[in-house]
Amino acid sequence: MMKKDTILVTSPLLPSLDEFDVLLHEIWDSKWVTNNGTFHQRLEAALCEYLKVPFISLLTIGILATAAIYLTVARLTRMPELREALDIIHRR
Repeated sequence: MMKKDTILVTSPLLPSLDEFDVLLHEIWDSKWVTNNGTFHQRLEAALCEYLKVPFISLLTIGILATAAIYLTVARLTRMPELREALDIIHRR
């Protein structure tokens, strides 16, 4: 419980519990609570529109992001050294 004289520097912007409950039920009903679910795809689409880019990928783990960057660069530049580096990382 917060004391009366507590001064909040920041406060999260949260939907009402009723709104959140509807969204939670939608997620629960889909039975897809991991990456690339409906909400994940909606967020990617909204970010593409907002940022005016054709494609975006949301990743939750740093090594996946690093691997995605290496693969993309390797494909774009056809640099076998990057593929070799990625193989080394993957084998660890």
